[in-house]
Amino acid sequence: MRNPKESIAMTKKTTAPKKPTIKKTVTKSKKTSTAKKTTSVNTTTKSTENDVDKQCKKILEKAKELGLENNFFFSTTFDRYREQLSILEKLKVAIEENGPTVTKEYVKGRENIVTNPAIGDYNKTATAANGTVATLLKIMMSVADEQKKPAKDLMNEFLAC
Repeated sequence: MRNPKESIAMTKKTTAPKKPTIKKTVTKSKKTSTAKKTTSVNTTTKSTENDVDKQCKKILEKAKELGLENNFFFSTTFDRYREQLSILEKLKVAIEENGPTVTKEYVKGRENIVTNPAIGDYNKTATAANGTVATLLKIMMSVADEQKKPAKDLMNEFLAC
């Protein structure tokens, strides 16, 4: 039989070591160039967002012509795709601002240069966005089958946007 003190000792929770924190270190000379770079990035992002919005409007107009505006799967998938594009733009800005590497500071104060985590997140989000586009295309193909419209014609209409 176990001693009650042993069972209490066995149930004590152990604390996990603290995770390393990411710390961005910039010298004064680099800080000035980063500020200039940020300004140009924001301008690029705004123009890219406008282009994306224009493309989305064109695609939605084509979808309306085909009767897809009331299709639940198309509308939710298209909204998800737009959100993914927005996330990709934000990650792109983060990568351009911080660069491809960042300094990670461990608990004991040691620093280590590592790859910017935003790069991995960008790649994962881009892969997910590609899958979302594939789903949108499948939905459009099913509509083409229902409307007895050749799938090739439907694809050309959407790709022309």
